[in-house]
Amino acid sequence: MVKKGKSHPDYILIIASGLLIIFGVLILSSVSATLSYENFGTPFYFLSHQILFGLIPGIILAFLAFKIKLTFLKKWSSILLLINLFLLGMVFIPKIGVSLGGATRWLDFKLFSFQPAEFLKLTFFLYLATWLESKTRSQTGPVKVLNTK
Repeated sequence: MVKKGKSHPDYILIIASGLLIIFGVLILSSVSATLSYENFGTPFYFLSHQILFGLIPGIILAFLAFKIKLTFLKKWSSILLLINLFLLGMVFIPKIGVSLGGATRWLDFKLFSFQPAEFLKLTFFLYLATWLESKTRSQTGPVKVLNTK
C-alpha cells in the first residue's frame, strides 16, 4: 500500500527547472545586452524586466500551485474551462478586446492586459486530464497500488 501522508516535491524536477531558468537568464542577458544598451542606455533593461515581471511572479505562482490540492483542481476543472471560454469570447467586445497586428487576442482591463488563450491551454489540459481519469475509473474500477517491498 502507498502511505498517505505529507507529499514531498519532486526534487529532480525542481533542480531541472532551476537549471533551465538559470541558463535562460544567462542566455537572455548575453543576447539582449547590446540591443538593450542601444535602446535604453543600460545593458540590463531586458534582463531586469524579465526577472521582475516573469521570473519572480512565476516562482510565486508555482509555489501557490504546489499548495493547491489536486482534488480541488479536479472539482473545479469544468467551471474553470467555462470561465476561460467566456474570457475568450470577451476578446470580441469592443474596448475590452485589443487588436494588435491585425488580430484580436488580448483583453485590456486598464490595470492589466492578458491573452485568455494562454489560460485556456492550462484549463483545457486540466479538464481533459480530469475527464480522462473519470473515464478510466468508470471502466476499470478503482486503481489498486501494489506494494513492491
